Amino acid sequence: MEEEMTSEPLRVGEIPYLNMFPLFTSLKNYFNNRDIEFIRGHPAELNLKLRNNLIDVSPSSSIEYARKYARYFLIPDISVSSRRKVKSVILFSPFELETKNDFSIFVTPNSDTAITLLKIILREFIGIKASLISVKETEKMAAKENSPYLLIGDDAIRESIKREKAKTSFQYDLGAMWHEFTDLPFVFALWIVNGESYANRKKSIVKFSRKLLDAKKISLNLIRYRNEKMLANDSYPWGFLNDYWTNLSYDLDRELEGLLKFFELSAKIGEIENSPELRFIDLL
Repeated sequence: MEEEMTSEPLRVGEIPYLNMFPLFTSLKNYFNNRDIEFIRGHPAELNLKLRNNLIDVSPSSSIEYARKYARYFLIPDISVSSRRKVKSVILFSPFELETKNDFSIFVTPNSDTAITLLKIILREFIGIKASLISVKETEKMAAKENSPYLLIGDDAIRESIKREKAKTSFQYDLGAMWHEFTDLPFVFALWIVNGESYANRKKSIVKFSRKLLDAKKISLNLIRYRNEKMLANDSYPWGFLNDYWTNLSYDLDRELEGLLKFFELSAKIGEIENSPELRFIDLL
């Protein structure tokens, strides 16, 4: 590989959610990261930074790749996916969805993929007409209007636990609903490489990608053997954490089938023009 023209650290996006905790715990505890700058942000924020060349590589929304694939590449063999339930992308509703039609749903602006997935579920799977309204104070606005609302990440987990204890509202796990109708995993995020960065920093990106795939293997062992580093997150009991993480997949094998189905349906409802080409970087 050609020598790079810069000695600046590689800018890597970091999502501060529980679903990414095992992977970043592995990266930060078992590898030398002196040549990496981790930049934290919600998925939608990292999508924007990746698009505007403010970060070089990031776990970002799968729909972001589909919309701008000509300027991106993918790291192979890694994703953030749900096998069935995802437990952190949840629609909360004061009523059963099937009992109404033509209503409003307030959605978090922090995720692009989850919003597209919700549109697919409503239009293609259960045939419900609803208007999606993106607002920052999602729960507050939904409570004011007595409307359903979509949360993601740790916000969704906390709200789900609270609602479960209080036995209030209906909860719809979007990963579970996707699996029910497709019998496929759902890919919420891919590790996306900015194309300009790849052209200029190929050596650093390949080096990081290999490190990332090794970190993926370590993270699975950390979960399996209840490593103390995984217990450092004491906001939730181990039983919940273990169940949550084992429902996730960091692979991109059969998950590819779910990804391609998602792209197909996203095109069908007009969220993208057509299914994108999958462009993977070469790790050899």
